[in-house]
Amino acid sequence: MVAGDSLALEVIVRAQGLSGPSQVGMVIQSADGKVLGGCEPISISNGVPTRLAATIRIPETTTVRVITPLYLGNSDKTDVLDIRSFKVVGKRAKE
Repeated sequence: MVAGDSLALEVIVRAQGLSGPSQVGMVIQSADGKVLGGCEPISISNGVPTRLAATIRIPETTTVRVITPLYLGNSDKTDVLDIRSFKVVGKRAKE
């Protein structure tokens, strides 16, 4: 990844063992924790794949993190399904 580029992210999540209504979202952060984008939580069903997508502009940072929080029940308990980190290797040269 290079700072200044546009990046379309898509994740497919599936959760097993859900005992009640649950939601999953996507949060995209820079290395310093600044939220760059993501998508609002949507309902997820037990064992059914759910697609989440967002497009961001990569900032000047060292890392971009993609986090998929799982909200169980009435959002009184939250867990993280997955966290992925991607290295930003430089800055796009001006043309």
